[in-house]
Amino acid sequence: MSTRCLIAIPSYGQGYQSVYCHFDGYDSAVGAVLRQNYNTLSSAEALIALGDLSYVRADKVCAYHRDRGDSWHQTQPKFSSSEQALLSLAEDCGADYLYILIDDGWQTLKV
Repeated sequence: MSTRCLIAIPSYGQGYQSVYCHFDGYDSAVGAVLRQNYNTLSSAEALIALGDLSYVRADKVCAYHRDRGDSWHQTQPKFSSSEQALLSLAEDCGADYLYILIDDGWQTLKV
C-alpha cells in the first residue's frame, strides 16, 4: 500500500500546477524532502516540470516519464484554477496529503 500525495506550486497567480507522487507521501518523508530540498520556487518548479512522480527522496527522484518512459500526456503536470479544484484533484487521485508551496514554505494538508 502506498501513501500518495499531490505536490503543487502557484501558477503565475492564476491557480496551481501539480504532480502526483505515489510513494511515501507522509509529511515526515516527502514533506521533509520538499522543505529541505525544494524550498524555493525555482527548485519546486524544476520538480513539477518532471511530471508525475513515483517517489521523491533526498538523494533521488523517480519520474514516470523521464525514468520509466510513461506517456507525457498521462504524466504531465495538471493545472487547477483554485485551491478547491486542487483539493478535488488530490481526492480524485487518492492522495493522502497535499503539499502547496506558499510564500513562506510548504503547506501540508491531510486530504
